Amino acid sequence: MRSYLNVLQYFKNHFDNDEDVNTVTSANADEVTEYKQNIYPLANVLIDSAPFSGLGTTAVSVFNVELTLLDIRDNNPEPITDKIYYNDNRQDNWNLTFAILKRAINTLLKSDIEINGSSIELTSASDATRINGDFGEVLDGWVINLTLTIEETDSKLC
Repeated sequence: MRSYLNVLQYFKNHFDNDEDVNTVTSANADEVTEYKQNIYPLANVLIDSAPFSGLGTTAVSVFNVELTLLDIRDNNPEPITDKIYYNDNRQDNWNLTFAILKRAINTLLKSDIEINGSSIELTSASDATRINGDFGEVLDGWVINLTLTIEETDSKLC
């Protein structure tokens, strides 16, 4: 049974192939910035729970995945003169990371997503929540929670 690893591999492959993503991690929120070699924009994939539902009826696994897309803010020490765009790139960061997130969701909405012989289906998504200067390095971006169902092609049911 490789469903957990298949989900991680799927997202790693997806974000490695996204031309706007430079780093892909799988860490808790407080660990994301511990890697000093990060090059932003960064995609963090965290499988935070696996609810058991429909036990004994089908060979599927369900995973709740938290996707976090981050970019680093370039601070400008000048006084803020534009109260829409500020004096930094936060609006650009939100725009870029939202586009990356949207591409990931649109890809998951395709009905033929498969990795290592197992099909992956997006069954629900939360609202995307904006991140504003968090994580100690002044990072901006978006976080979303997804529920994925993946069929177990190599499990044996008794």
